[in-house]
Amino acid sequence: MKISTTVRFDAKAKKALQELAERIGISFSDLLNMFGHAVEQGKLYAGVTQIHTEESAAKYPPGYLEELDKEVIEMERLHAQGKLKTYSSAKELFDDILDR
Repeated sequence: MKISTTVRFDAKAKKALQELAERIGISFSDLLNMFGHAVEQGKLYAGVTQIHTEESAAKYPPGYLEELDKEVIEMERLHAQGKLKTYSSAKELFDDILDR
């Protein structure tokens, strides 16, 4: 089942992605779907430090985004090794945290 969503892009980024889609002969929507599937399947990783803009970087202290990127990579590694606890619902998570 497909659903619709709204995505906001920087005008330059959107134009570049539309041109890329046109060059490879697919629709803009298909390009975004391909990107989403690649990320979901772990075939593509765009870390926080790789995708932030100058404007967003100015909002954080120096080194913060790089440190956050390292943490994301570590959590993905631990998850792949089965070393992270997972929950099927928020209730299950809170019951565990609160020892209920």
